[in-house]
Amino acid sequence: MFTVIQPLLGIDQQKHIENCIESKRQEMVNLAITYGLLDHKTIKCSQDLDELINSFIENQEKSLLFN
Repeated sequence: MFTVIQPLLGIDQQKHIENCIESKRQEMVNLAITYGLLDHKTIKCSQDLDELINSFIENQEKSLLFN
């Protein structure tokens, strides 16, 4: 017997992550302009953006594996 594993996120949820990525990217740009590239606020925002992008990529790869 085989078990079918569904992708973690549906299309609507992936679109939501895309929107969050764009929003976080704009926030990071604004922080960099205001505080500079090396400020802890900018760096933290950049790390948050990295996590969102990694999550998006992981789910894209899982989606490709199961389609």
